[in-house]
Amino acid sequence: MPEERSSYSLATAVLVEQGGRFYFYQPGIALIASGDSLANAYQKFVGQRRDFIEEIERFGFVGNRAPAAQYSAGPVVETHRGIASELGLFVAKCFIALLLVGGLLAAAVASLAPQGGITFADVANKAGEIAKDVQSLPPDRKEALRQSVGAISRELAPAIDAWRNPPSPGEPNSPSATSGAPAKPGR
Repeated sequence: MPEERSSYSLATAVLVEQGGRFYFYQPGIALIASGDSLANAYQKFVGQRRDFIEEIERFGFVGNRAPAAQYSAGPVVETHRGIASELGLFVAKCFIALLLVGGLLAAAVASLAPQGGITFADVANKAGEIAKDVQSLPPDRKEALRQSVGAISRELAPAIDAWRNPPSPGEPNSPSATSGAPAKPGR
């Protein structure tokens, strides 16, 4: 028996004070106890929890298999994308990336282009001018530029991650889909 009880020894309980009373609540097994003082409420909670665990053991459950923790949030649907859909997704991402890069390059060329055409040498010269301008900045302005680039990078990181690793159709994509699951014992 002591080995079986040790698996139930850790409890994650919530303490709430409301209207001068103290309440202990353990969400995983929906156990609640209250009292006029913190010590009184805790003693009732521990007693009710002990009685609950003894009842579970008399029923035949052992280890971490508490009956209240056996419900699930809903059916799990496993879907796997085939090679064709993976290739299609890859091609779509490449097309979007090319459109974005092409649009940015077209905008850069249009803003840099003289009345005539623009050559690769014009682009290289402009890049050299930008590099010289950055090198000639005072140290405080360089630091401000570095911080701005870092802030932009941090803001874009989640969007880039989501673009690189989209969720598969079987994965829940909202936090509310997992909010109904019980808390794991010991956490």
